[in-house]
Amino acid sequence: MYSLTEQLPEVMILGVPVDNLSLDSTVHRILSMIKGYQLDWRPRQVVTVNVDFLMNSLSWLPFGPARHPELLEILRNADLVTADGMPIVWLSRLLNAPLQARVTGADLVSSLAKKVAQTGHSVYFLGGKGSIGQQAADKLIKEYPGLNVVGVDSPFVYTEGEEMLEADEQDKAILEKINKVKPDVLLVGFGNPKQELWFNRNSHKLKAAVTIGIGGTYEFIVGNVSRAPVWVQNSGFEWFYRILQDPKRLWKRYAIAIPKLCVITIPLLLSNLLQREKKRELIHDKKNYLSDIVQGLNSYEVKIKLSKRLDSNSMQIIIDNWENYLLGRKNLLFDFIDVEMIDSNALGMLVRLYKRAQRNQVSVSSIGLINDDVIRLLKLTHVWDLFNESETREEPPLFFPEKNKNANNNKNIIISEQNEKLTIANLVGRLDASAIALMDFDESIKLLGAGDCILDLSSLSFLDSTGLRFFFHLERDLKRRNKKMVLINPTEMITQLLEITNLHHFFNISDSREDAKLTLNQ
Repeated sequence: MYSLTEQLPEVMILGVPVDNLSLDSTVHRILSMIKGYQLDWRPRQVVTVNVDFLMNSLSWLPFGPARHPELLEILRNADLVTADGMPIVWLSRLLNAPLQARVTGADLVSSLAKKVAQTGHSVYFLGGKGSIGQQAADKLIKEYPGLNVVGVDSPFVYTEGEEMLEADEQDKAILEKINKVKPDVLLVGFGNPKQELWFNRNSHKLKAAVTIGIGGTYEFIVGNVSRAPVWVQNSGFEWFYRILQDPKRLWKRYAIAIPKLCVITIPLLLSNLLQREKKRELIHDKKNYLSDIVQGLNSYEVKIKLSKRLDSNSMQIIIDNWENYLLGRKNLLFDFIDVEMIDSNALGMLVRLYKRAQRNQVSVSSIGLINDDVIRLLKLTHVWDLFNESETREEPPLFFPEKNKNANNNKNIIISEQNEKLTIANLVGRLDASAIALMDFDESIKLLGAGDCILDLSSLSFLDSTGLRFFFHLERDLKRRNKKMVLINPTEMITQLLEITNLHHFFNISDSREDAKLTLNQ
């Protein structure tokens, strides 16, 4: 676990914890992540986030749901997130939690290539149009003698539509090439959000220490697209320079992104001002942070009562004790009952810890969200769904047919009704790439019986495109047996995911069990 004496705290920028790093410290962190991979063999992900990323993730409404729920979740889960764009740095300053520097994909790839050429770590170039990846590799090898390039591949990948559902074999072929050489650094130039979505659905099969989404960086490296002069980069108007270079392709992107950013951030900045004023009031209470944070411990779970004044100092206490909190426990409960203010650093740190706990198979939930100012801030920062889901979601009653006593081996599927002709099942928890990797598809088929199938989605807390592929394969297996599948009660998040992936007309979807049964009888 990191210490804030070694790293500045993360900054929460519109739902995404951004690491507060310079270019050199980012390179150093990536080298440390390579070492970490050798200990646990978990592939790490690095994201260089800019305004385009955030606008692709979020809706126009300050309190609205995510435009792309899966992309937002990926950004939250990334092991390292840098600010690739001065507007992100400006926003951090306005939030009174200034980031050290902008770390772009182009700068990062060049600095990292220079460093790994000295250390001997291997690099794989994935993505880019035509031979651009090979050209970029050749140029960097020439510029940094000793750079160990172990592979170059430029496939076209699908992240939406029916092609995405049927892309298993394509992904398998790409992974075979990468896993054969096991690179320390995998550079992925599919562009946002393809590169992030591709990593998310394949990370559990990937044998690469650190994957970095670099967008169009290959074009910058070979000189097909020129970067703005340094003074323009530092001024924050590189986006305008890029529009002048390629107005036909980029004008619409920025014409939408800039007004959208203003609509989303103005209410957030006003709320942040109120939080800062509240902090000034609370800072005079002279209360010891330790007395505000109470740990309720037992052998199975830990309850953390958060400080009234939740900032980086109070979060440091939690971080210092983090490993002890989670040691051998399965449940983590954050208690917000006393919280009156949260700053951007504390929120970034809290979300990062929340996601780390989930990654370690620890169930995380929250209670005590009653303060209106805190609730408003969580909504404006686009993390309300993360902390509120445990309070709003109702778990269906558990019922397992006698012939399926071992059904709970597949924890995401709970049978509510079953006979020879029809099975009705509730899907619970998170049905994402990590959950699917642990599921046995053949066992799922047996569990769902020999008849038609109705899947109730109302208790799913999260679903990603890998979950959609699970539905696709399940439906295809049913069709081979002349059976049907209907999905019912999709949440707002699931409906939005189906829209953004262009699959809203692909599956049979009904609003109730009765409607689903009518569909099956047609």
